[in-house]
Amino acid sequence: MRQVNRARVSVFLVLVLTSSMVIPSISAASEADYRLGFVAMKLGTDSHEVTGFEFLPDSDEFLTVNQYGEVSHYEIVRDRSITRLGGFELSGLVFGRQCAVSIVFDVDYDDNGLIYFSYCPSLHEMGIYRYHFDGQDYDSVAASKAEIFLTGDIRAVRPWHSIGTLNMDAEGNLWAPIGDKHIDDNAQNLSNPLGSVIRIVPNRDSGGSGHEPSAGNPFIGVPDHDPDIYASGVRSPWTASFDSRGRLWVGDVGWHSFEEINLITEPGMNFGWSDVEGPCTVNCSGFSEPLLTYVHDFGASSIWVGREYLPTGPDRYDGHLDGKMPYGDFYGDFIHMVEIDENDEIISDELVGKLPRITSWGQGADGYLYVTVFNDNPTVLYRVVLAGLIPLNLLIAIIAGVVLSSMIAVQVWNRSSSDEEE
Repeated sequence: MRQVNRARVSVFLVLVLTSSMVIPSISAASEADYRLGFVAMKLGTDSHEVTGFEFLPDSDEFLTVNQYGEVSHYEIVRDRSITRLGGFELSGLVFGRQCAVSIVFDVDYDDNGLIYFSYCPSLHEMGIYRYHFDGQDYDSVAASKAEIFLTGDIRAVRPWHSIGTLNMDAEGNLWAPIGDKHIDDNAQNLSNPLGSVIRIVPNRDSGGSGHEPSAGNPFIGVPDHDPDIYASGVRSPWTASFDSRGRLWVGDVGWHSFEEINLITEPGMNFGWSDVEGPCTVNCSGFSEPLLTYVHDFGASSIWVGREYLPTGPDRYDGHLDGKMPYGDFYGDFIHMVEIDENDEIISDELVGKLPRITSWGQGADGYLYVTVFNDNPTVLYRVVLAGLIPLNLLIAIIAGVVLSSMIAVQVWNRSSSDEEE
C-alpha cells in the first residue's frame, strides 16, 4: 500500500513541477507561440489624444494628428529618440472621439505634396479635406485647404459614427469608411453615403476641390443610388486597412451584440446593418457575412483593425507576422493576429499581445511597426517589437529538462522514504 501511495505522490509531484514552469501559456486555438512587445518612445507635451499618424513615404519622419486637429511633424533619430520638427493646425473642426481625425498621404505625395485629413466640421457633418505640405513650410498649410468630400445628417446630435481611417490605393483612389451618424435608417438607404465605404478620385488641381466617383463603383448611373458607394451596411467603421492582396479590412463597432470585421473584396457588398448585427441568421439574402465577430460588452466595445506588416528590408518579426492582420479593441487590451487564405477563410486567429486604447498603426522606413494610443497626457509612440519568443526546440529542451529534474527529485524522495521505513 505504501508503494502505491508513493507512486501516486510521485506522479503528483511530476505534474506539479512541470505545470509550474515559467513559460508562455500556449493554446493552438487562440494563443500564438510568440509575443509582441511595445517600446515607448516619448513624443512631447504638444501631442495628446492622438487619433491618427502616418509616416511620410520612405522616411523616418511622420505626422500625428489629435482629435483637436493639431498636427505635429516628428522624426525618429538615432533609432531611439524622437525630435519634433514643427506643426500646424486644421481649421473648422469639431472634436470628438467618435469623429476621430485621420490622415493619408497622396499616392504621388513626393511629386505633389498633397495630404488628406478626415474630420467633422459640425455635429452633423463629416468631410475629407486636402492640404499641401512640402515637409518644411508649416505656415502655408492652412491656406491650402480644399474640401474634397462632405456628407451628414441634420438629425445627428453628436459627432458620432462619422468618418474613419482614410486609405489610398496604388491607382490613386481614396477610400473612406462612413458611419451612419447614429441613425439606423441610413445604412440601408443607398441614396446617401452614410453607413457605407466610399471610393472616390479626389481633385488634385491647385485651387480645385471636390471629387469624382471611382470608375467601377457599383452604383454609377443607377437612379437613387449614390455613385461614391463601393460597399454598404456598416454602422461605425472607424478603422480600415488594406492588406497585401488589395482587400480592405473594416473594423465596424457594434451596438448591442457584436463587434465585427468586414472584408471588402468586390463592389456592391452589403454587410447588413441595421437589419443585421454580426452573423446573419434569418432573412440573409443579399447580405455579406462578416469575416469575424466577437461579443460586444463593456470590456470590449470598439473594435479596431491595424496594418499588415510588409517587410522592406530585414524582417523585424522573423516571419511571424507574414500575411497577418492585427486587430483588437480600444476599450479592451488584447491584440490578435488573424490570417486568411485565398478563399477569405480564417486560417488562424491568435492572441499576440496586450495594449489598450490603440488608435492607429503605421510602418516606418526602419521596418518596424508603430502604434499610437489615445491618452489625455502627452502621448508616446510605441515601437512594436518581438518579445518573449521561445523557439520550439528550446521549449522542448526546457520541458524535457524540467521533467527529468522532476523525476530525479521524485526518486530521491522515494529513497528517502524507504530509508525512513527501514
